[in-house]
Amino acid sequence: MPKTTFVLLFFIFLSPHSCAKRRRGGGDSSSGGGDATTATINVTAVSGAQVDLACRVRPAECGELYGLEWYRISKEQQKRVYFYHHPSGRGKAEGGWRGRAGHAYDAGAGVMRVTLAPALASQDGGVYRCEVTYAKKKNSRWMKDSCLGSQSFLLTMLERPRFLTVMLENGTEVEDGQVLGPLDEESLLVLRCSAGGGKPAPKVRDV
Repeated sequence: MPKTTFVLLFFIFLSPHSCAKRRRGGGDSSSGGGDATTATINVTAVSGAQVDLACRVRPAECGELYGLEWYRISKEQQKRVYFYHHPSGRGKAEGGWRGRAGHAYDAGAGVMRVTLAPALASQDGGVYRCEVTYAKKKNSRWMKDSCLGSQSFLLTMLERPRFLTVMLENGTEVEDGQVLGPLDEESLLVLRCSAGGGKPAPKVRDV
């Protein structure tokens, strides 16, 4: 009778790097001259890894960069979590970001990037807003509305399962990459999978 061999591989579909994409949405305009048409940037990160939040700056259009502030937004209040003063080149992490955040300014790309490391699922998910301040251009009385608008980010945190176990029907634990078999064709193979923790909750599927 033909025999079949199985190779068992375990996968956790979480990327250790952050990713971002834009969606059309209403930016929060409760303070700082926010622009209600600003697109919200969705960022996904894995708990324990680093995440980068990139705020766009436009010195050529708006004037010399003076400073930048990051706020965490909730229904009750907004709390500043990072401040950058461009003339001195100094940044300061505050609140829940204290001791975990730093910045890098890429003038050529027009991006101020704040890196949070490590990002934590227990406290970092939520809505953030970046507000940029420019020094007024010489010989100009007014600043464009687009230079006053804030940029909004929705940070979604993923968390790896605390454990992932696969066992045979008799309770023997199966290791990742272990070969099962050979087995007789049409014979019954029972595998039991258990996992704990994780966000979102782990799911089992054939691949």
